[in-house]
Amino acid sequence: MDRILLVEDEIGSIAALKRTLGRAGFDVVVATNGADALSIARHDRPLAIVLSGDLQDRSSEELRRSLEAAIRAPVILIGGAPGSREPQLARPVDGALLVDRLRDALSAPRDAPEPTPATRPHADGAAALAARRALLAARGQAERAAREKAEAAAKAARDRQQELQAERATGPGGAPPQQPEESSLATELFGDLSAAEDEPAPPSIEPPAPGLPSPEIPPKERAPAEIASAAPRSADASRQTPATKPPVPARGSVEELEAARLLAVCHRSGWSGSLAIREGATTRRLFWDSGRVCGATSNSADDRLENLAYRRGLLTREQQRQVRAEGLGGGRRAALTLVERAYLKPAELFPLVQERVEEIAYACCGCLRGEYELSEETVPTDERVALARSPLSLLTEGIRRKYRMERLVDALGGPATLLRPVEEAAPPISEFGLTAQERRLAAAVDGVRNVEELLFETGLDPLAGLQIFHALCLGGHLEIAVRGLAAELSHELDAVIDAGRVAEKLRQAREASYFDVLGIDPSATRYEVDQAYGRLARELDPLRFEPIEEPTLRAQLEEIQRVLAEAKDVLSDDTLRLQYARHRRSDRSL
Repeated sequence: MDRILLVEDEIGSIAALKRTLGRAGFDVVVATNGADALSIARHDRPLAIVLSGDLQDRSSEELRRSLEAAIRAPVILIGGAPGSREPQLARPVDGALLVDRLRDALSAPRDAPEPTPATRPHADGAAALAARRALLAARGQAERAAREKAEAAAKAARDRQQELQAERATGPGGAPPQQPEESSLATELFGDLSAAEDEPAPPSIEPPAPGLPSPEIPPKERAPAEIASAAPRSADASRQTPATKPPVPARGSVEELEAARLLAVCHRSGWSGSLAIREGATTRRLFWDSGRVCGATSNSADDRLENLAYRRGLLTREQQRQVRAEGLGGGRRAALTLVERAYLKPAELFPLVQERVEEIAYACCGCLRGEYELSEETVPTDERVALARSPLSLLTEGIRRKYRMERLVDALGGPATLLRPVEEAAPPISEFGLTAQERRLAAAVDGVRNVEELLFETGLDPLAGLQIFHALCLGGHLEIAVRGLAAELSHELDAVIDAGRVAEKLRQAREASYFDVLGIDPSATRYEVDQAYGRLARELDPLRFEPIEEPTLRAQLEEIQRVLAEAKDVLSDDTLRLQYARHRRSDRSL
């Protein structure tokens, strides 16, 4: 399987391009910035490179020159500036055309320059159509043959497992049954897991003297069917490089140092070890290798692999119950078992294992209380997995999923808070996995306009905007220059405003018309009446005002709710509304 390096920092484009190239039979490795792209190019030696022409952290021309100095591989530029010497594809990218360009580049001689589209012979329309149909038919036959081969391998693995179970059940002399050898499918997918720790470390390469070219690093030999990770791995992935401990206590309270901040600290310090988050009886542990997440474990039933697969619609209820009863664990071996039993497709195995690690990281970000512990414990061999997302992108997504308005206001302050960019050693914005609109919001921060002004100018939802601001502050890209109104004072002010609104609505309920109580015009339709009632009933629900310590407040709210219901019943009925209008006119005439 030909390995392709995709260099792109737009999340939506990454997903679409990776899916297109994967279906075409390419093994896609993703880099979201220039540093990761160079690291992957040197260690994984891709056969071709698909390069975005509008990266955030550096120019495509500069990155292309650096990649050419590292390896000899054809470059396909997408969305590049006019006049670039690489073959270009305009956005939105035509997937079929991209695949054809890659196949042409890979089939060309390595020492010959890639022909430009202008120098290629132009076949007539009928011949080109016939050739394309023949190519599609050949690809279809190859895909069918691959599927048949995978099905045969899965069937052979199941038959072998049944034979081993039968031998174990009827073993001679009552001897304890021997553990069956790992199936050929498992070896094909991940290699020999037990031998990973015994693999010798590669020889170190001394840096060249100034002015001398870098030595050529030979590509690492790989098993034919090895599944490559979607993120860069170190040259010796089975061992973690020692790193300085993060500048925080080894143990502490999550209430004092929030879990999302711990993720940022472990990443920025290049931590290699584990971060455990304990909340009650639940313990989740993230493993780190040089500042990147490389695995995760959890004793929570929600984080088990079979439960995640069931929530994603990949397992039936009966399959989930069977796997849960057997207690297969939550790592790669459990996923392999699901593939061997034909519960999962082989292509679904690695994304599911990746997603489980990401979900555990998001759950850690949502932890509000408990304890954390940093240790030098290394990742178990069968739990190691590389992630496409950077740790700062995991942090941002965790805040999106788990943080609510009250928590964000406590952390950032009120609307008058001033934020400013961090001048030195700030991580690039591309590591946070932001959308285009969120990037515009981050770029607008200048230390002059406050949070309220920034949200109004960009049009982003206030909750989403505060989530992005908090993620950028935790990640070290922004910092608070002047904090706005303190959270405690803000809560007190909110209580005063709410009490005043309740008093005014109670006055309306006792003195004003039903139209004024619902806040609608006398010509309002039945739909408008229902909408107004639903909104006010939610806003004036007594449960929302429980934090306000006012003895008579609940009775006032219940009286308002009764009048709101009466107004809805009367104004929704045409006959009752007409009678009510006549009664109101007669009262005003007296």
